[in-house]
Amino acid sequence: MEHEMNNLLSELCINWGFCILIEDKRRIAAATHFHAKDFAKEVIQAEGMNPEIEVVWVRRISDKFIERFGTHEIDEDTFEGKINGPEGKWKGK
Repeated sequence: MEHEMNNLLSELCINWGFCILIEDKRRIAAATHFHAKDFAKEVIQAEGMNPEIEVVWVRRISDKFIERFGTHEIDEDTFEGKINGPEGKWKGK
């Protein structure tokens, strides 16, 4: 799961400029459980922004999380490696 979280964080950096400090990236990627909205808020805070004000970014990052993992919530105990499907979306439980 950590590898996939790192990939998503890198994608957010490349595509939207959310290039957070490596310490924050490691901390976020090492989490064992995430809900899409909580993940988005962590990224926003790590960027030095207020997630209560940046609601559009929270929604966009949450949507990207859901698009990437196919669910609102992931957990290390139930996370399975994802396979890049034919539509370019991550498949798996």
